[in-house]
Amino acid sequence: SPPRAFGASRTEGGIFRGKALGNTSKLSDYPELEPQGKVRVYLSNLDPAEMVPLEMRSSFSMNHPVVSNAKPVLQALSGRYSPTRKNRIFIMDDDEWSPMGRFEKAIGFDDPISWSIEGNNQVLHLLLVN
Repeated sequence: SPPRAFGASRTEGGIFRGKALGNTSKLSDYPELEPQGKVRVYLSNLDPAEMVPLEMRSSFSMNHPVVSNAKPVLQALSGRYSPTRKNRIFIMDDDEWSPMGRFEKAIGFDDPISWSIEGNNQVLHLLLVN
């Protein structure tokens, strides 16, 4: 018979008690519980300095989970609106348009993004310029 296991190799009654890394649920395990935000997309040929989102209507919008980086939002947007890949992308940050670059660059940098609060919703403003 093999020797009895003690310490880290112990199979039951150890110090972790079933709480080892990966044994517990995370918010990402339940996508239906992730907070959803609204991404408002503006299309234009104008200079971004001349565009104020509160004075404009968005060209379209989409719902998306609230995330902290740009890459998943841009991937979802390009899947729904293919001309995204040809545009320069700007994101609203502190009431100013911040350039992210063309799609390939923006998705490669995966910059952090901040969502604004409008009413009870989290909103992200994206500007696509030809």
